[in-house]
Amino acid sequence: MQLRRSVICALALALVSAAALAAKPSEMPITTSSPEARVLFEKARDMSDNLEIPGAIALFDQAIEKDPSFAMAYVLRATTTGSERYRDDIAKAAGMMARVSPGEQLWILAEKAFADGQAAAARKPLEELVQMFPADKHVRLRAGAFYLMVAREPALAMTHLAKATTIDPTFAAAYNLLGYVQVDQGQLRTAEKTFQKYIALLPNRPNPYDSYAELLMKMGRYDESIVQYRKALAKDPMFLSSLAGVGQNLVLKGDFESARQAFDQQHQQAQDADTQLNATEQIAKSYVAEGKVDRAIEAYGRLNDEAKAKQAPMRAASACFDAAFVLTQAGNLDEAKAWVSRAEAGVSEATLPVAVKALLNRSVHLAQARIHGAAGEFDGAHAELDSVRPAIEEAQLPSEMRKMNEIAGVLALEQHRYTEAVSYLAKADSRSPYVLFQQATAMAGAGQNAKAADLFRKVAEWNTADLGYAMVRDQAREKAATAPVATAGRKR
Repeated sequence: MQLRRSVICALALALVSAAALAAKPSEMPITTSSPEARVLFEKARDMSDNLEIPGAIALFDQAIEKDPSFAMAYVLRATTTGSERYRDDIAKAAGMMARVSPGEQLWILAEKAFADGQAAAARKPLEELVQMFPADKHVRLRAGAFYLMVAREPALAMTHLAKATTIDPTFAAAYNLLGYVQVDQGQLRTAEKTFQKYIALLPNRPNPYDSYAELLMKMGRYDESIVQYRKALAKDPMFLSSLAGVGQNLVLKGDFESARQAFDQQHQQAQDADTQLNATEQIAKSYVAEGKVDRAIEAYGRLNDEAKAKQAPMRAASACFDAAFVLTQAGNLDEAKAWVSRAEAGVSEATLPVAVKALLNRSVHLAQARIHGAAGEFDGAHAELDSVRPAIEEAQLPSEMRKMNEIAGVLALEQHRYTEAVSYLAKADSRSPYVLFQQATAMAGAGQNAKAADLFRKVAEWNTADLGYAMVRDQAREKAATAPVATAGRKR
């Protein structure tokens, strides 16, 4: 689910309202000189709302061809593709800000903050945008996505998304995101009704079935989930996230070979680089779930090479960090260090915004701290953390702050400082089953056995394609079946 959440977040953060020629006074106007471009844009926006990526990109391309100065078309194309072209398109839109409306300027400023690796800076222009257009359903949808995915304030996300459905009770995309907020809050039965409403609004489109299928997978109803993913593919055979979903269910069922056949098919049919890279990443995670570390590392090597060949330096670095994480968990620390060095070299060679490079370089230190901790070299681990803590606190990137607290918590756990570990991990990623597993282990060590048992059960039933979950699922299921005991929370 984390992978789809990141896609949904990227798309929703770029959703826009109708073009200026057709906008109501309550809607944010969009600047374009071409009525034909506007029509193409509106069709593309609808497809983007519902994650029909190839069709949306093609229509955005046509809209830009009709009006090369169509700033918001560049923004939405950028976030729809999710590719390395993303930053170029955002830069083009930013260069056109003097020619667009005040609302568009705020929208572009928010997206530029994301492109520059400064997600926290997006909050102010988004809040101003809501104040400027409180009755625009797309503005509300965008705000809901921000509060769900970035700020992690689900109550505010719920407020904005509910408002969007009040403005337009047939606004299907708002029900989709609302369902994800409900899943985040553990309201799975309510989310099921919401996704069924989404299907009723768009019965002939693939994404409603895909979203419902993801919920069913989360609920452990794997075979039912596969049926819904197949329905999505019947609506659109190129809706390849559903093919990935079939594979993810098969991984959770323990049918790893069949799962990899689905991921291979996804890779072969993909028409864009991101989908191909996602398929290779899923193959790597399937080997982690199967306990075949060597094969997983081979797959991460392919992912790194493939990302470099496709001019995707951030994906290449991510592959290295993931490989290092897997190896650290497996106790292969020298090899883990080599992968961190490989990531560092790749970042040094890449052409990236200064803030993005700085973020990736801080990730190097965080990875090194994790490795030092696994080796019992706690002074070195804390030195690495201390070296980047001021920069992380200054950057105020929520995801990075959570990662720093995760590593600090694991270090405390490895030193049997259980109460301290619980405190740090409570400030880490509450949507990460890996974090929750470590938190449960720390609780058990601190004598909070009932809370630990509940959390182990929660992790055991997490049911996602998350890398951390692939590492801890079997352990969590064992712990959930018996009374938890104090351990280091790590495979040796």
